[in-house]
Amino acid sequence: MRVLHQVAASEIAVIPYYLKRYQQHGLQYRINEYERAEPLGAQCANCHTIVWITGRNDPILNEDHSNIPNSGPIYREYYQNKLKRFLRSLPICPQCLHQAFDLFVNNVTFSRFEDGSPFPKEFYGIDEEMSFQVKDKAVWWYGDEVEVKRLDLHFL
Repeated sequence: MRVLHQVAASEIAVIPYYLKRYQQHGLQYRINEYERAEPLGAQCANCHTIVWITGRNDPILNEDHSNIPNSGPIYREYYQNKLKRFLRSLPICPQCLHQAFDLFVNNVTFSRFEDGSPFPKEFYGIDEEMSFQVKDKAVWWYGDEVEVKRLDLHFL
């Protein structure tokens, strides 16, 4: 059974940082793709908190889709529906206690800033525009005992 816990971002391969010239909007997050945690996130539309999961074990994200074409309008509709189902499957936001997750976050989809501002389009794909990384930050993680053991997580 999956449960919400707070963990250090670094334990699940999430990197908090401030984007140069956008520090006033708060933190931004990116994923360290080279770690074993394989994090994915869902961001709350109400308070902009991100709940992170390990995508490897999510039943919706890993469902069999062998009967769906690999591209085209049927695939796009299926994928959008799958993301909506995933966002609805999460527990209430631990920060604001609303069921308001509306943004799927992965290594190609940027989250909103902490104040809700969107990630600026002119920065997509430009890593050198990051200013300093934050040493570490407590983040919310939604997972089960198998993943806790596999990743050797320590709760805060």
